[in-house]
Amino acid sequence: MRVSASTSIRLTLRSAGFWFLDSAQSVSPVTGMVVMTGRPPRFRVSPYPAARLIGTRLSTESIQHRDGCTLHAHFVGCSGAVEGLEAAGMANSLSEVYAFGGTPFNSRTAPLNKWRRWVSWDRFHLVDVFSTIEAEVGAIRNRAAVIEMSPLSQHLISGPDSARLVDRVITRRVDTMANRQVYYSPWCDHDGMMIGDGIVVRLEENRFIMTADPMMTWLARCSADLDVEIENTQGVNGLLALQGPRSRRVLERLTGQDWSHLKFSRGTETQVAGTDIWVWRQGFTGELGYEFWVPAESAPALWDAVMEAGEPDGLLPAGHFAEDVARIEAGLLIVVADYLGAGPDRSAHPTAEQEEAFVTPYELGLGHFVDFEKPAFIGREALLKAKDAPATRRLAGVLVNWRDIVEVYLDIGRPPVILPRVHRDPQVPIYRGEERVGHATSVTWSPTVEQAIGFAHIHPSAADPGTGVTLGWDVMGEEHSVGGTIVELPFLPMRRASG
Repeated sequence: MRVSASTSIRLTLRSAGFWFLDSAQSVSPVTGMVVMTGRPPRFRVSPYPAARLIGTRLSTESIQHRDGCTLHAHFVGCSGAVEGLEAAGMANSLSEVYAFGGTPFNSRTAPLNKWRRWVSWDRFHLVDVFSTIEAEVGAIRNRAAVIEMSPLSQHLISGPDSARLVDRVITRRVDTMANRQVYYSPWCDHDGMMIGDGIVVRLEENRFIMTADPMMTWLARCSADLDVEIENTQGVNGLLALQGPRSRRVLERLTGQDWSHLKFSRGTETQVAGTDIWVWRQGFTGELGYEFWVPAESAPALWDAVMEAGEPDGLLPAGHFAEDVARIEAGLLIVVADYLGAGPDRSAHPTAEQEEAFVTPYELGLGHFVDFEKPAFIGREALLKAKDAPATRRLAGVLVNWRDIVEVYLDIGRPPVILPRVHRDPQVPIYRGEERVGHATSVTWSPTVEQAIGFAHIHPSAADPGTGVTLGWDVMGEEHSVGGTIVELPFLPMRRASG
């Protein structure tokens, strides 16, 4: 098998040994990235250019791994990588090799990635930052930005019992849902713990799409007695988000149509560049915006048309980093980063520390999306009890005193490092006095708020806005105290449903 430029592969090792590893989160087009997972995940890092794989036997000094670990290898722009691995003597130890290209928009986004910063998302790589995080978040907030979301899993559910399955799984009522309408909803296990949350789209009477993290195993379990077909159509379509206060002007210039009639969480079909596409008034930034679904083969033409239509309004491409920061500013959560999904599709058993990341919708402020007028849905009885039980945790915002972080670095004689990425793991403990009262997730620098911000999962006694707290900030493997203040969410006004 030959691997062309912008290609990734996954390697599953069958026996113990020593292998090549570069575990950096962002990779350049000439770098290989391997993320090593297991139960529990264990790895150490030795970065090398992927080109050194070709025709080179791997050294036992490169990386140690445990039995049963899986390596996810991404070789972006490295032609002939598989032959290189075979020449390096790995062929007999590869039980699975998956070769795949970039996203449907890769031919357009890759040339614009001047910093060569990539981020992995499932079996894809996305541009992390096109220009600067300040410019890209600024475009989302003040003009318009285009953001690729193609790696998002889309679970197509069809068949005579499709509505019964969706109604069984989500916490909202499906019988009130019109065709071409979008619901946001959590879904839970039988104990009321959230498996995930996301967007549910009713395309037709018996045809739905659930967009979220992969959940094929859970859907299969829930539909064993139903007449449905379930397919993960990830990669079949390109997903492109147009976000920002000028996004409607860009869309109207793109299509030559008036879009003021399309309400939030509704969708319709139109044609762009000779291709039929779906347009949904949705987004994950808190701003007015739209999401486009386009057949993968037509994605480059759509990108070109959108960029041309947006030029008069200062449209910029925004990378994964900017989208992540924007959703935190808007108070929007994601599974894994902000809570741990309780379903069977997770890749590893949780550690004792991670167990506290299992949550009910009420602990994330999502109780208003649980509809008990439905006579039955998975987790209903457990959620009835959770609804009436005394709260042990609430979701709030937290402002982190970044100057305290700077002082910590100066005190230990190191140059300050202030949130070069969204801080996701490990959780940041929150204290009030000497008592631990919760933890923070998704801590990041916000160019819009001009503060370090994050989500506080905190005991109600410490959750009132204005409460002073202390965060246990990890620097060089040691916990240091930095100040913080609890605030209400979101950090910015949500404008996506207005107008």
